[in-house]
Amino acid sequence: MGDTLYASTAVVDELRRLNRILDVACEQISLLNQELRGLDARYIRAQRDNKKAFLITIGLRRTSLEDILILFLGSAQRKADSIEKIEEKLREENRRVPSRN
Repeated sequence: MGDTLYASTAVVDELRRLNRILDVACEQISLLNQELRGLDARYIRAQRDNKKAFLITIGLRRTSLEDILILFLGSAQRKADSIEKIEEKLREENRRVPSRN
């Protein structure tokens, strides 16, 4: 019984750790999306004013941010998948524990 409790505690701790990481990744994704929207507005303004140097600079910065966003999205997806597996493991453990009626 002690081993099961210890394993469950370790699983819950891992679940909490992954949730914290996922929360941070989601915050970063939100900030990156906000920054990309700002760059889009600046790009449209530079295009309207025919500022070609700004178009190139903004385009390069946007590409870099999109690449970073893709990395964060991939990481967040992997963490979410790990969380889902751990939650399933906890559900299976709960099904195996006999009730004390």
